[in-house]
Amino acid sequence: MIKRTLFVLWMWACFALAAFGQSTTVSGQVTDAGGQAWNSGTYSFGFYPNPQYPASTYTWTGGAFNSQAPIAGSLSGTGGYSVSVPTNSAITPVGSKWILTVCPQATTTTCFSTPATIITGATQSLNVTPPALVIPATPGVTPTAYADSEISGAVVGSTYYNSTLLTSRICIALPCSLNWQGGSGAALAGNANAFYLSPACPVPASGNCYHINATGAQDCTTGAWTTSSSTITLGTSPSRPFRPSDVGTLAYGFNLTCGAVGASQPANSITLTTIATYISPTQVTLTVAPNANCTPTGLGGCTFVWGDSDEQAALNAWFQAITANNTCGNTGVLPAGLIFTSLPIISSTDTCGNDEVVQATGSNFTILGQGFGSSIIVPLPTFNSATCPTSTANACIFGVGGSANDSQGTQLENFTVNGFGSSPQNVPASGACALSISAFGFANTVGVLNFMGPGSGHFSGFCSGGIDGTPTFLQNVVVAASGGNSACNFGAWTVAYQPYCAGGANNNLLQMSGSGNVITYGGFIGYNVAGTQNIGFSGTGVTWYDYGSRLEAPHAGQSIVSVSASNTAHLIGTSISDGAVGSSSTGLSCAGTCYLNNVTVNMPTATNTGIKVVSGGKLFQDGETIINAPTAFTNAGTAMSATKESGTVSCTTSAATITFLGTYYANPIVVIQDLTTAGVVTKTSEGLTTQVVGCPGASDVLNYTVTPNPF
Repeated sequence: MIKRTLFVLWMWACFALAAFGQSTTVSGQVTDAGGQAWNSGTYSFGFYPNPQYPASTYTWTGGAFNSQAPIAGSLSGTGGYSVSVPTNSAITPVGSKWILTVCPQATTTTCFSTPATIITGATQSLNVTPPALVIPATPGVTPTAYADSEISGAVVGSTYYNSTLLTSRICIALPCSLNWQGGSGAALAGNANAFYLSPACPVPASGNCYHINATGAQDCTTGAWTTSSSTITLGTSPSRPFRPSDVGTLAYGFNLTCGAVGASQPANSITLTTIATYISPTQVTLTVAPNANCTPTGLGGCTFVWGDSDEQAALNAWFQAITANNTCGNTGVLPAGLIFTSLPIISSTDTCGNDEVVQATGSNFTILGQGFGSSIIVPLPTFNSATCPTSTANACIFGVGGSANDSQGTQLENFTVNGFGSSPQNVPASGACALSISAFGFANTVGVLNFMGPGSGHFSGFCSGGIDGTPTFLQNVVVAASGGNSACNFGAWTVAYQPYCAGGANNNLLQMSGSGNVITYGGFIGYNVAGTQNIGFSGTGVTWYDYGSRLEAPHAGQSIVSVSASNTAHLIGTSISDGAVGSSSTGLSCAGTCYLNNVTVNMPTATNTGIKVVSGGKLFQDGETIINAPTAFTNAGTAMSATKESGTVSCTTSAATITFLGTYYANPIVVIQDLTTAGVVTKTSEGLTTQVVGCPGASDVLNYTVTPNPF
């Protein structure tokens, strides 16, 4: 009996020794050259075959073995790991090794791999020393780092998420390496009249410092999802990787391409929900699965937004403090990052926006961001605009009072409002605006992006307007795919330098209202993919002066510029073009009074018309007008030409009729070049409004230039 027992024990020991020799427990610590442990990072053992047998099928005496499947896991909270790895001596063919790759819990695309290593013995220690982390401070992105010292290229206002302190940090002065704040409850230093909204502020607010997370993120280039799974997968280099602290934060998604000019409201394929679990830097699961599939193509096509909670309460408390009674001239400082809100940011206590106070103090209030792409206010898909001020001089974001006078002297600089595809809900029937300024006001480098859609027919992206001849000034205001009624709504006495109003299912890209002057310099207004005219007038008595803007790409069957009765347009050096879209469209339709000075109208797409003067309209030329269109000009009103014009005309059978842009005071000089049959003819026109030209060929195309007769 004793011998039998000893035999069993001997056999058990043999099996144990055999199993023991098939796997190795590998342990180690990952600490970079800067002394920072890569806490909560990831590790992965990848199989490295013998170069002499690269295509062989490898087997392991310990069981099933897939040489293509890495052995992966998460580093501990102190950067350590311990894992069982098949011993190389137990793998056939012989001569194989393992490569260990480690990645930090930080915003970097660079992981670190060890040289190929033989794993042997019962236990083995394999420590890793990667290079010290260097993480760029990129505008519009809130990176993750372990320590202040890892952030490179930061400027005042730069923020990052410190995964060691589990809080956001902000640079409040240069050099940033000595001036990071946050996580300790310290209030920000600065001007006593400035109100800071920042992750560095304590909770609750202290003095002029109002805490906000501002750690939202978005990815529109690499994400993908399906209705069959609650898992969201980003590509290998997302704009901001997922992190464990994202669990419980908000998330939503739209089938929206980066920078797209959509013809209609994009599909909300992920309704507002929360992140349920963290899987990896590129994968999370949602509480509610997507309601539509999204597969990226080209520039992406799947915009996924996540992070933070709804921060409208902090936003409104901060804005109320800025606009409190009798505290005129305050400045509100926005942090870098994405800030979510489901309600308007408005105040009813501001008393600084009247003529006397503004003239005495120089300003009402100022909202100052950290950059056009850095400070981003994000209206959530549930954004309820029912309480937005309805005066066209007020706004859903930073709106005050209920009349145009209340918002005088407002200054907005260096931030954007970006819905990332969302649409305002419950828009008042009388209308509302996303952003707005009034008389004495100034907007510089601000934008409203991807914020329109169903139910927003009375909603405008950016509104402005002076009062009684007192202008409001805009510079580099960008509105794209926003505002169901109009992208840009410029009231009388607006002066706009380089405005950009483009894209989306708008009624107008630029709508002018009120009674007074509107002046635009060097702007771009184009790509009205689903609305009416690009540029229209809703008031009477507007006089518009444009200097050198590009007006492009109408919706099919619509006009690029439509000057309605009782309004006037002075176009100086303006370029009007169909942009190879918009068939059956018109470059300029004039029912009011139109003055042209060195204007180019390029509308070559089939069935387009260059300039149309409708009944009651008046057209005057103060400089050369160049037209390229199947139908260059039609006139049912009054047109007078004072200087040179040119264009093309096609022959019908053996003749072509050139219709002049206006009525000349004397028979003008006509120079005709036949582009089909060589030859140039110069002659004096027989008429003041038209010239019939004989054609050598039945379908010849003629270039013509008309100049006044000096005799």
